[in-house]
Amino acid sequence: MSDTVKLILGGSVAILALLLILSPREIRRSRPGALYLAPALLFLLWWIYPSPELTHNLDGPEYGRLAAHPDDRIHVVFSTSCTFFQQWQSEVLLHSYAKVGQRGRVTRLISGCDHIDEAHHKDNFMHDNKEQVHTRSLIKRSINTKAEFFFTPHFKLADEFKFANKPFSVESWVRSRKASNTLSSDPNEIIVLIDPDMIFLAPITMEELSKDDLLVRTKPVPEFGANVVTRGHPVAAFYPIGVPWAQGGFFNQKWRSALDKDYGGKNFNEAVCGAGSPCLEVNQETGWNHYTLGPPYMMHWDDFKSFVSTWTKFTIPSAKLTNNDLIAEMWSFAMSAAHEKLPHTMLDNMMVSNPNEAGGSSFTEAWGFVDEHLKQPMSCHNPTLPPGSRLPNIIHYCQNQHVSDDTGRAWMFHKGHVPEHILDCDMPLLKPPPDNLFNHQTGVKDRRIAFFICHVFHSINDAVLDYRETFCPAGEINYKKLIYLHQHSNNCNGAAKNTCFALASTKPEGYDWTDP
Repeated sequence: MSDTVKLILGGSVAILALLLILSPREIRRSRPGALYLAPALLFLLWWIYPSPELTHNLDGPEYGRLAAHPDDRIHVVFSTSCTFFQQWQSEVLLHSYAKVGQRGRVTRLISGCDHIDEAHHKDNFMHDNKEQVHTRSLIKRSINTKAEFFFTPHFKLADEFKFANKPFSVESWVRSRKASNTLSSDPNEIIVLIDPDMIFLAPITMEELSKDDLLVRTKPVPEFGANVVTRGHPVAAFYPIGVPWAQGGFFNQKWRSALDKDYGGKNFNEAVCGAGSPCLEVNQETGWNHYTLGPPYMMHWDDFKSFVSTWTKFTIPSAKLTNNDLIAEMWSFAMSAAHEKLPHTMLDNMMVSNPNEAGGSSFTEAWGFVDEHLKQPMSCHNPTLPPGSRLPNIIHYCQNQHVSDDTGRAWMFHKGHVPEHILDCDMPLLKPPPDNLFNHQTGVKDRRIAFFICHVFHSINDAVLDYRETFCPAGEINYKKLIYLHQHSNNCNGAAKNTCFALASTKPEGYDWTDP
């Protein structure tokens, strides 16, 4: 309910109270219950009815729903293309989102679909072609029934710098929300921006956690609530990408020729942020304390809706100056945050990606949480841990990982090796590593890698199987786990799409997997 309605209720209470005082004594004696009960009920409604900051749109366009939990304000957002490559990643993400019980909303942004003819689209299969696309109707066919979808235009900059898709898709979505007024009724909505190659291991929360339940990178560390996002106080995962754009950073030397030629000899941060920007005031100490960050990015809606325009604006010169470097959009995100005066609290407990990163007291990434469980046994086929175990919120499978089992066979994972059509009904599932893969490892690094691989294999197969059982005709589902991922490439000319893959092979049933 709005403050206006609450004002009307409060006024009604005052009027009834006045009438009670001024009413004749005979009326007060004849109906005392009604006279006292009415203002009491109105006052109770006025007192308990939630303020706007406690209301939240839980089911799409409906407004005014009571938020039962602070996490209902969370809105997870991720951007993708229309390719099969990112379709299976999206479904795995959405499946894990539901499985851990993440509260709030989730929206997938999709770009690059402009040229697809929905009526005449044909599946002209090309082995592991990452440019092959889905139709819009297939994209929206998801195992997560609460997922929302937003299709953006194609962005010209993405033709040269594909990672521009992310900031420009987000800006398109924000503009559409503002223009059509399809906003949550909760003015304290928290946007959580993640990547499609992520799997939820534990829900993200806006409940205040103590510093003992977090790995806080930013100093000083508060006793409670470092994980909570408010206006002007965003939170993100720490990524060791550095602040080479800040004062004293090496970008000024590395890109000096381009800065001299195209930007009149300006320093890198001024070329991107502009003269007089607060971004220019960031030094290395401040940068490492607030701006060496990555997804999940978590920001209050009021900050986010003005921030995204700066992010897209800064992405263009950042990409140009760095020759379309892989993480130019991450640096432009950091510079945009500095420009908008949004220093982030950075957490290490949110994500794991690189098992080589330090853990424990010198934590980088959430391996400090994972390391607590390294001496406990864990099934690779059902990688669960005891209730109450501290876990990273997310696995970010953006790197190549490999480890050997007790027979010497190497087991690896890289997202680019997973067959594009893994969701198809007739495709085999991934061949999982042996159930004792984690338990066999002895060193910290190898046990981390096994933890990583076991969770990713299990999550993908679990999501794919759920997808097939939801959408495939009965009797047409392939339940066999035969796809073995490997480092070397195959020549699949003329082979059927479900038997040969660029970086994976199928093994026949009964194959002796103990033979390395």
